[in-house]
Amino acid sequence: MKIRFFVLFIFFLTTEFSQAQSIRDNLFFQWGGQLGVFTLPSYDRLTVGGDKVADQDQFYDVGLNFGVRYNIKKISDEQTIGLITNVGFGTIAGKSILSLSDKNGIFNIPIDLSYHYGAGSSYFSSKDYGLTVRGGVDFNFLFSTDESYNNEYQKFKSRYILPHLGLGISFWDKTDNWLQEVFVRVEFGKNQHTGPILNDEVVKSPIGIRLAYTAFIGF
Repeated sequence: MKIRFFVLFIFFLTTEFSQAQSIRDNLFFQWGGQLGVFTLPSYDRLTVGGDKVADQDQFYDVGLNFGVRYNIKKISDEQTIGLITNVGFGTIAGKSILSLSDKNGIFNIPIDLSYHYGAGSSYFSSKDYGLTVRGGVDFNFLFSTDESYNNEYQKFKSRYILPHLGLGISFWDKTDNWLQEVFVRVEFGKNQHTGPILNDEVVKSPIGIRLAYTAFIGF
């Protein structure tokens, strides 16, 4: 219900504010790299005997992201409200669903409502630095080539929809020709397991922290 409300709210803002604006003047592209550390919400697996056991995936990932933003409201040359996504793809390592001998990865699609101030807020900004505040949901998809983790009893949970909050700082390079941004995004959720803990391990509070560096394209 919360996610549905969020999507409807974004749709309202988009249709309300974008009618009189030029698409080209309000469309931005970025690309860069990202690093994440995650403890995902716990969930139940079934043993061969059909009993529930709790499991929880913890890992770090390193990868690339590509960002697209559309300013749905221009408050001024230095302040805008946008709709943004930084689609990411990376390789992961850690425990539970992962092993060193297999190919494991994560594909994530965040959808954010964002506020921008200063550099990077619009093509007409004259500031040297900028600030971005964002919030939304992140659609995370995990995969592994190890088929033993994907059988009738031990199938791991590969899809997570997590709310998040983020903060970014944009700045120009020394030549004033290259606008860059560093942002951090914190994702959180709620443990879902009902069975006993697997292998007597401690279930931790779920949280994910993703740090990214990006550069604006054609700014």
